[in-house]
Amino acid sequence: MNTAPALTLIATAVLVMGGCSTGLAEPDPGLDRMVEQPRGAPYRADDGAQDGAMMQAPPAGTVSREADLPGPLTTGMDARGYLDHLPIPADAALLDRGQDRFNLVCATCHGVEGDGVSPVAEHMETVKPRNLHDPRIRVYPVGRIFQVASDGFGLMASQADLLDVRDRWAVAAYVKALQLSRHAELATLPDAQQQRARERLP
Repeated sequence: MNTAPALTLIATAVLVMGGCSTGLAEPDPGLDRMVEQPRGAPYRADDGAQDGAMMQAPPAGTVSREADLPGPLTTGMDARGYLDHLPIPADAALLDRGQDRFNLVCATCHGVEGDGVSPVAEHMETVKPRNLHDPRIRVYPVGRIFQVASDGFGLMASQADLLDVRDRWAVAAYVKALQLSRHAELATLPDAQQQRARERLP
């Protein structure tokens, strides 16, 4: 005779009548508030560490992936001065990204064409946004444009909080392309581009 169902029924009844308690002590889950948990504080001693300090130095050679380390990629400069080339691969996708970020962040003041004409610029009476096609700005190396986007210039604030490093390089590349689109000599273009330009000229 199989007594398992009967025993299960009896055990269930006992638990219900006893308030679902087995009579055993409940384990303490230890769910204290995190702020009240035992923890080490910086600069405190730690007997468990080899050097007795709670705050340990990172292993030699490690670099935080969040670190904004100084160098050509993040400053736009090397030992010779402003970079005259991009420190990241340049392709159509980078220029597309640069155009998108420029139109979103920079065109508000500098205008979509980069000529300093925009509704916002009309109301900036103290100092007008720079015309990026000004001959003085056209000679800026791409690293200089990146540096201005990173650190700001004059009344223009740094855009680093809106544009990460790669996006700032993308914008700098797009600005150079935008300048070139207005000032390139026809003879310097590839044959196919020359033909297209001649077809559009009056």
